[in-house]
Amino acid sequence: MIDFIKEIKAVFTPNKAIKAAKANNLPTQSNKFFKNYIDASPNWFSFNDRKQLLINYYTVPEYNAIKNYMARSFASMEWKLKDLKTGEFIEKHHVLDLMAFPNPLQGHTEFLTQVYLYWKVFGNNFIFKNIPIGFEKMGSNYIKSLFSLPSQFTYIVPNNTNPFRSAEKDDFIKRYSVIYNGYELDSFDNNLIFHKNEPNIEFCLENGEYLYGKSDQYPLNWALSNIKAIYEAENVLIENKGALGIISNDTSSEMGVQMPFDSDYKTQLQSDLEKYGLRKSKLQYIITNLAMKFTPISFPIKDLMLGETFDRAVFALCNANQFPVLILNYLKGATFSNLRESQKMLYQDAIIPQAYDFANGLNRFLGLPAEDLELIPSYSHLAVMQDDEKLNAETDKIKNETLLSQYQNNIITLNMWIIELGKEPVANPDYDKYYFELNQNNNENANTETETETETETE
Repeated sequence: MIDFIKEIKAVFTPNKAIKAAKANNLPTQSNKFFKNYIDASPNWFSFNDRKQLLINYYTVPEYNAIKNYMARSFASMEWKLKDLKTGEFIEKHHVLDLMAFPNPLQGHTEFLTQVYLYWKVFGNNFIFKNIPIGFEKMGSNYIKSLFSLPSQFTYIVPNNTNPFRSAEKDDFIKRYSVIYNGYELDSFDNNLIFHKNEPNIEFCLENGEYLYGKSDQYPLNWALSNIKAIYEAENVLIENKGALGIISNDTSSEMGVQMPFDSDYKTQLQSDLEKYGLRKSKLQYIITNLAMKFTPISFPIKDLMLGETFDRAVFALCNANQFPVLILNYLKGATFSNLRESQKMLYQDAIIPQAYDFANGLNRFLGLPAEDLELIPSYSHLAVMQDDEKLNAETDKIKNETLLSQYQNNIITLNMWIIELGKEPVANPDYDKYYFELNQNNNENANTETETETETETE
């Protein structure tokens, strides 16, 4: 059995890094992240290092744009605190204050943005709740702050037990540890960490790998590699394009032999060409009495099909993230209307389900179910979501007008009307009567009252 922390530290020691990584299958901190393209084999990214995941996030613009947009969308939520006993929403509570300012350095939006990026870029997010020792089970009021630990430096120290026979969290995990530059900065008990991870179906017992989530970058390996390769290829063509063409003497000798420029003239000609260019300070036209010809040198970039490869890679990124490609302003024909629908689709298909999934785990972590409380994420305040509310209000108005007409024409009763609106019927006999029955009863009651008044006046 290996000493997990000792071996992790060895990874960060330059002389032992490669040896320790190979011996114990632990992440390394090597500076060599990309395979050199020295042969005709594909040049894919290697994910043996967590830092590679971070590099991809920062060096592939489309991946970065998608993740940042989704993180900001996720963080645009408002937290609602529901009293599970009464069903009412609470306006003031310590938990709401905590979520508004999770820690002294971050507010609501910055904290949730960071949480989302760690969760989705690395496949794992670790939230630490700062609570005084001895007060861990005293309720949410004693939680002082929440911090999102750096996913690239946070490790799970596993228990070497059979995972299928374990019943408690402590059976799986000894503790969580943050290791930076070979030193253990801090360690945390199980009950102080909320680990939110992406699915991982690659079961591996060694070093508790099955306890970690897998970043979505793994299935996107080829797409990410192709995008970066295309940017690199374009950069090489721009920076190292070489000569634009060849200028040669177009005169021939009496025997028809092509006459070359002498060395002095070639030097002078090259010097003169530096005066020309597309900038304002440069000359744009060459006027000469010499017989010359120009042979352009061009590279058919279109033959590389970089555009088609790039398009497929971007579509793969969007599909993997349930991200409408129109939001990237990538396709022609985007309008305000279909862009609005794309934004709404993003919230409905991706952001809101992810927010509820995150909230379910967070509620348990904060101990709110034991207090009959529930944090609920809400996006109804956003303009893009209010379009639906406006449409629903107009739909409800039309529906009620239709039901009113049916009621007045003795097609439905009041309780039928109420049930059609999705509500519970009223326990009142009059609500089960048709319109004409109620009117008939009202007329009879009115006649009875009139007769009684007449008899009283006669007496």
